[in-house]
This record gives sequence, C-alpha cells and structure tokens, in this order.
Amino acid sequence: MASKNALKNMSAQTALYKKKYQAFLHKLCGLTYNSLIDAIKEKTPVDFGLLREGWSKNSTMSESDGKIIMTIYNPADYAAHIEYGYNQKPGMMLKMKMHMGRLRFVEFLGWTRHYGVGDPTGKVEPDENGFYTIVTRKRHIPGRYMMTDSVKEMRSELPKRYNDAFAAFSKRNQIWPEQK
Repeated sequence: MASKNALKNMSAQTALYKKKYQAFLHKLCGLTYNSLIDAIKEKTPVDFGLLREGWSKNSTMSESDGKIIMTIYNPADYAAHIEYGYNQKPGMMLKMKMHMGRLRFVEFLGWTRHYGVGDPTGKVEPDENGFYTIVTRKRHIPGRYMMTDSVKEMRSELPKRYNDAFAAFSKRNQIWPEQK
C-alpha cells in the first residue's frame, strides 16, 4: 500500500515538474527572443530609426505541435534590401538632397552613359536649390546582414545559455530530495 502511494506521489511530482519545465522553456525562449531582437536592433543602420524600431513590431512567439516558434518580421519594405543587399543599374541619374548629413533620394531623372558624373564627393557643388545630381556607379550594394549575423551569434551562445538556465532551474525544482 505504501508503494502505491509513493508511486502516485512520484507521478504527481513528475506532472508538476513537466508543467514547471514548460514554463521554464517559455520564459527562456522569451528572454532569448528579446535578446535576439535587441542584437538585431543594435546592428541595424539608422537614418530615421524606422527600420530599427520596426523589428519589435509584428514579431511573435507561438507554440505549435510542442515547438516554440519565434517569428521576426520588419514591416519596412526596404528591410530585405538592407539585410541582403541589392543591385542597381550604373548610369541612373538621381536628384538627391543633403539631409542630416546624408544624401536623400528625391527624384529619378533618367539614364546616362557617363557613369560617376556629378558624384558629390566635394568636387561637385549643389545647384541653387540645394540639390545634387548624381549618377550611380556601383552595380551591387552589399547587405548589412544585421539579422543573419545576430541569429548566428545567438545560435553559438544558445547551448551555454540553456545549460546555465537549466542548471539553475533543476536546482530549484528537484523532484526527489537528495539522498543523504
């Protein structure tokens, strides 16, 4: 009879441990998710801050079939271009204006065969309205890989992060007291 009660007690303790472990995993994933978002934001280039602030919006963490799924999304249409880079055609004539120390696109003016003419590197002055006319030279603008690099870094730290957190969790939530 005593062994039957002990078995019931062990079963109840095991069920409670499983619930606590699920809560532990959710909390650990939430902390990891927040750390990942912070790392991505830190690597994101800033003009006006829209791309950087967009990382937290519409990003979710959900559970499906026992798996915790973290979805990271940025609503800025140009986020993928900044992440992975993009190609442009040399010879595009662009009207640009200096704003907050950087050139900002204003208008597409057409095409030319004279690549690099009007490049505002100090040799060319803006017109009377403050606009620069530049001609694109580069074919490929490389990506910044702010999300890709952050995920790679997080993957390398994740085993240690999990092991440390699990050691603390199992110390707090022992099912059976240690034998003396």
